[in-house]
Amino acid sequence: MKKTIILFTLSFFLLGVSISPLFMMTREYWTESRISDRYEFHHAFRDEHGFETTLDTHKLTMNGLTFEIVEEQTGKKAPLTSWDDDEVVPPGDIVKIHLLLNDEEISTPDEI
Repeated sequence: MKKTIILFTLSFFLLGVSISPLFMMTREYWTESRISDRYEFHHAFRDEHGFETTLDTHKLTMNGLTFEIVEEQTGKKAPLTSWDDDEVVPPGDIVKIHLLLNDEEISTPDEI
């Protein structure tokens, strides 16, 4: 009898703890399905073979506006995770990102 009470108590505790994440996952799935049913998403650019693709460029001109991303080196290195240590991955550079619109800075650079 005592073992049954402990198991029920533990089960209700675990159920109570998991309600919030379960609700959030369900809400996210419902929202994503509503958006996917209503809209159709495509990449705005096509490669030379006609396939949709993402852009991998630092400068882009659209409708007479020139967008540019400029990286400023800080000389700092990013900290390594335990996985990086295991895989012997070199540390990445920490840079400041400047966003330019028609060669005019439109953002405040932050280290990333």
